[in-house]
Amino acid sequence: ELGFTLFPAALEEILAESGFAGHSELSFDNFVHFVEVCRKTSGYMQAEVEKLMQLFNKFTRTDGGDGCGMKDTELLAVLRHLGYAVSLESFRRFLVKIRVAGDSLITFPEFMRIMRAFREQELHGIEEAFEMFADAEASD
Repeated sequence: ELGFTLFPAALEEILAESGFAGHSELSFDNFVHFVEVCRKTSGYMQAEVEKLMQLFNKFTRTDGGDGCGMKDTELLAVLRHLGYAVSLESFRRFLVKIRVAGDSLITFPEFMRIMRAFREQELHGIEEAFEMFADAEASD
């Protein structure tokens, strides 16, 4: 399990990049490459990766070099810029669950994984709401 939902367009793009020709069988090597691409892109399409890179660069105010990365406060600013109503407390709880490196700066690959985890959390909430209303409608 990769830990995230692949949308159909992303799946098609990643399959194409992995050498899967629509009518051919997926070889083991192609499958391994598919998983590598999924992990590298966190399941995003190339256009989405480019937009995330623009956001990352726009909100990252730290100097270049090996220590280049995004601060937690800059990540919170990105989420709010995207329209998410995130409280500081829920943001901190989310970071504790998702962060591996702790207090270090967030690199771009980690930023993509964090944004994917946030999207997955949002999708899970939408799915729960959908199921709740579908169950209520079915019982009427």
